[in-house]
Formats: sequence, structure tokens, C-alpha cells
Amino acid sequence: MCLSLFSSNNDRLLSHAQRSAVKVLRRMQYFVARKKFQAGRHIGEARNVSPRRDIARLESAVLQNPE
Repeated sequence: MCLSLFSSNNDRLLSHAQRSAVKVLRRMQYFVARKKFQAGRHIGEARNVSPRRDIARLESAVLQNPE
């Protein structure tokens, strides 16, 4: 069920200050989530660099010395 800021007869459920506070909290949650996501991406990239480098090194060695 979706909780709306307005009821069906347009009576306000939240005051302007309350709605502003909700917006601020949501924006803070967004920035924290974005920061965590970016940090997680960087950790994953650093962790995956070494195996990719090893695979590329093996491929180049195989291509240079075909037997």
C-alpha cells in the first residue's frame, strides 16, 4: 500500500515542515547509499584487476609462443 502525502479528499496528512523533513532524510539516505555503492564498486574493481592482468599475461604469452 502506498502512503500518499495527501488523502483522497486533499486534506493534508503532513505539515509543510514534516514534508520538508522527510525530503531531507530521503536525500541523506540517497547520498549515503550512493557513497556505499561507489565504494563497493571500487573495491570490486581493485579485487578483479589482478586476475584480469594474469589472464592477459597468459594470453599474450600463448600468442607470442604458439607451439
